[in-house]
Amino acid sequence: MRDKINIALVGFGYWGKNLARVIDEHPNCNLAYIVDVNPRALATAKKLYENSNCGIEVEECFLDEKITVVVIATPVSTHEFLINDALEYNKHVLCEKVMTPNTTLLINLFEKASQKSRILKEGHTFLHNSVVNYVKEAIHLGQLGKLYYLTFKRTGLGPYRQDVDVLYDLAPHDISILQHWFGLPKWVMANSRSLVKSNVADVVFVQLGYEEGLLVQLQLSWINPMKQRVIEVIGEKCMMIFDDVNTTEKLRIINTGVDYNKQITDFGSFQLSVKDGDIIIPNIKYQEPLKQEFDVFIQQVVGHKILETDKTTSVNVVTTLSAIADSMKKNGERVYVN
Repeated sequence: MRDKINIALVGFGYWGKNLARVIDEHPNCNLAYIVDVNPRALATAKKLYENSNCGIEVEECFLDEKITVVVIATPVSTHEFLINDALEYNKHVLCEKVMTPNTTLLINLFEKASQKSRILKEGHTFLHNSVVNYVKEAIHLGQLGKLYYLTFKRTGLGPYRQDVDVLYDLAPHDISILQHWFGLPKWVMANSRSLVKSNVADVVFVQLGYEEGLLVQLQLSWINPMKQRVIEVIGEKCMMIFDDVNTTEKLRIINTGVDYNKQITDFGSFQLSVKDGDIIIPNIKYQEPLKQEFDVFIQQVVGHKILETDKTTSVNVVTTLSAIADSMKKNGERVYVN
């Protein structure tokens, strides 16, 4: 019987609580440490995980040679030095997005992990989402026909972040999905508004241009009272709608219908034509993406398997985000992505 992997979780906030649960439930892992500087968070952690060592000193778990893995769920501004220190102590690292908004520093972190023969992985949970992968396969098999455009809506009332704006808080999810489906965009354009706190964008609209004229639009907001997590993929044969908030019908496929492109002579005929196609709700086996992501990471640690795709995805996401931020500063000017 293999010994359990001892893990230190740094950060027990909103997402850290989810990670603690997933680590604790994994059959091959032991949640040995929980570190947080917030006394209330630590008090909650001690009640929920009585067998874990809970404290505020992160170096204590780095010094413990029994700790194999460090999972980081702290503010973005702390990620770089925490990852660096964890790698210095020869720990494998899973860090929540984004590791750092600086592309050069990000590449350096991956190079350091490679030199240390350690796994460094960023928490892009949507890459392990069964609906996202279902849509990816449908796109690449041509089931939608020629793609026309995509829209992403990721909105809600906060929570406001102190370390990043709404772009770096919400967009990494959608950019990672787009990277997963299409790779890097050719160009981006973005505009933003700072409505609650000056100089902190809380509303952002983004356009991304891909090969063959494909257009994508992102709508990001911290001040929309309706929580939306909706992706619409529109093609010549059908439209796919992924609603991540919907617990029963996460994906709907609306077929265009045979009459869609026929000559329309009156309003009634138009109404009839767009309703012609069937609406299909595929039966997709849905497992919690965070559990899937963590299990893949643990398999990499056990197998000492460094994946180049981990680095490529993280670098491409940050490269795209940097280009969008540049366009925001230039009042919506088109910025080409290197």
